[in-house]
Amino acid sequence: MQGTALSVLMQKRSIVVIVLVAIVLVAAGAVTYLTSFQQPQIESITISSINNVSLSGVDLTFAIKISNPNRYDITIKNIRYSLILTQTGQTLMNGTYGEITLPAHGSTEIFLNSTVYSGPAINLAFETVFAKSAMMQMNGGGTAAGLFSDHTFSFSRSFDAYPYISNKLSSLI
Repeated sequence: MQGTALSVLMQKRSIVVIVLVAIVLVAAGAVTYLTSFQQPQIESITISSINNVSLSGVDLTFAIKISNPNRYDITIKNIRYSLILTQTGQTLMNGTYGEITLPAHGSTEIFLNSTVYSGPAINLAFETVFAKSAMMQMNGGGTAAGLFSDHTFSFSRSFDAYPYISNKLSSLI
């Protein structure tokens, strides 16, 4: 009888240990799932409009498509960016963009409005007309809210703005 009671007690302890181990493994998996962070990616950059062309400069609006490779929505608290004319290394503009939420495994398009002042705008126009290219690079970064801590990320994306700029210039002439 004593052996049977000891055997039942050992079985109960084994079950409790197995249940505790299972709980720990599930919790560890859930924490790993929820805390694994992949940086948002810039899918595309295009110029969506050119406005207010004047002697003081030109207003540009860029459409930037940002994707979220994570299995969960992320909120980006801020995005800092600079646009560089690749040929000359000249910074055309700097700026910030406020908070956005990116859906899990989805993408969102944001629009950045900025003024390129006369000096850089003239360089951009010459490069577009003579080189038939307007290679630009958008650099920046941001902070994404995480489950336990914030995640900082950076990005860099090159693109040719020539097709849009040349179309806009030919419609002005």
